[in-house]
Amino acid sequence: MQKKKKQFLILGAILLSLLAIYFLLGKYNTTVAEKEAKKEAAATVYVTKISKLAKISYTNNTDTLSFVKKSGKWSSKSAKDVALTQSYFDTMVSEFGKLEATRKLSESSDELADYGLETPAYTITLTDSNGTEIKLLVGNAVNDSEYYVKRADKDTIYTVSSSLVSAMQFDLNSMVAIEDTPTLLSDSIKKVEVTKNSSTTIYEPSTAETADSSETSSTEETDPADTVFSAVSSFYLTSCINYAPSETDIQSYGLDEQNRTKVTITYKENKKNKTFTFFIGNLDETNSAYYVQLESYGIVYEGSATSLAKILDPSSSS
Repeated sequence: MQKKKKQFLILGAILLSLLAIYFLLGKYNTTVAEKEAKKEAAATVYVTKISKLAKISYTNNTDTLSFVKKSGKWSSKSAKDVALTQSYFDTMVSEFGKLEATRKLSESSDELADYGLETPAYTITLTDSNGTEIKLLVGNAVNDSEYYVKRADKDTIYTVSSSLVSAMQFDLNSMVAIEDTPTLLSDSIKKVEVTKNSSTTIYEPSTAETADSSETSSTEETDPADTVFSAVSSFYLTSCINYAPSETDIQSYGLDEQNRTKVTITYKENKKNKTFTFFIGNLDETNSAYYVQLESYGIVYEGSATSLAKILDPSSSS
């Protein structure tokens, strides 16, 4: 009995020793991993380290776009009232605010022109929440994935990922947030009025019911109201074409009062009747979309021709 007890004690001691070794090894490996991570982080070179960006401006020597952040939202300085898609700025802040260098070139007497930095391809001006400004000069492409970059206030030249350039969007129209339109289900639509040249066609739900659907002719035409209601329920805006159109632009889109088609939809939402109005203009160059304006909004959008053509002409096979 004493012998067995002694064996159990020995085995217990061995087990405790193994557990202790396992714990120490785990702690050692964690410490090594943490040291490696810190070493790697210390070796990373950043061109910028801006914690809170408040202004972003960039130019390609032809177009210049400037943005400011207020109340947590980014907007264009030239079009403050136009809502922009904020995900573009998430990308910019990530790229510009903490710009990581892929290489740090030695400071030398080489001419800036050798790197395309004497006349930069792009200039980016960044301002933080305290008003501190940093200007980045972006020169030649090193290859398909890198560009030469330097800060205007420093001599060091770096190479950075081409994602820096990809983050710059020079078409403000493509950054405009698409306006939400109401969700229109066929059974919630009470009436659709389509007006062109002072002539209005009204589509309402059919009240006629067929006693025996099996007796309905297979060649019977679909009720135009059903076609229009279905088209209206599938209508949506695809993109912004012009956030600030001139009168000449409006005419070219076919959205002037003489040429546009006005569509007014009466629908029920939360037991209340509401209306939604938009205007249809010309087909675009691809014939795949119509130019569209929402009532009370000056922005010109595009909407799919598939649904809009059926609103304009219920007999259309589009």
